[in-house]
Amino acid sequence: MSSFKTNDGEQEIWYTCVKLDSTSQKSLYDYAKANNPWPIDSFYYSCDHVTIYHKSDITTKNRTWSIEHDGDTIYMTATMVGYTDKAFAAWIETTVPITSGVPHVTLAVNQSNGGQAYMSKFIKRWNKLKHKIPLRGVVTINYVTKNSVDK
Repeated sequence: MSSFKTNDGEQEIWYTCVKLDSTSQKSLYDYAKANNPWPIDSFYYSCDHVTIYHKSDITTKNRTWSIEHDGDTIYMTATMVGYTDKAFAAWIETTVPITSGVPHVTLAVNQSNGGQAYMSKFIKRWNKLKHKIPLRGVVTINYVTKNSVDK
């Protein structure tokens, strides 16, 4: 898989995230499965990462942060949930400098209504969880490749 370079010769970052460990993913999946707001056949589950920033939000500061913290273990907490007719997500409390909007994990997407994972950043109404969900993951840089550009 070939990678793309920026003008200064650095590998171009597509997005940086906290990739959740399997225990955290299962906790969120179990919650989402028990509390999904849509008919059972209209969605798919996500529950795998918290986006720190996307290529369109890149700055020197967050690129540097990502490189310095790549591979670090991060502890976070899911404290609220929200949904629209397209996306269902958990609000995350974290010290990670998120620039991609509300810090969240997409739990599920309503495909039958045209939902896509990125739409969870547009959720406006959030409700507190009765029981906070502890999460753990690793800072992961995803570099631009031919495959990511084609998506």
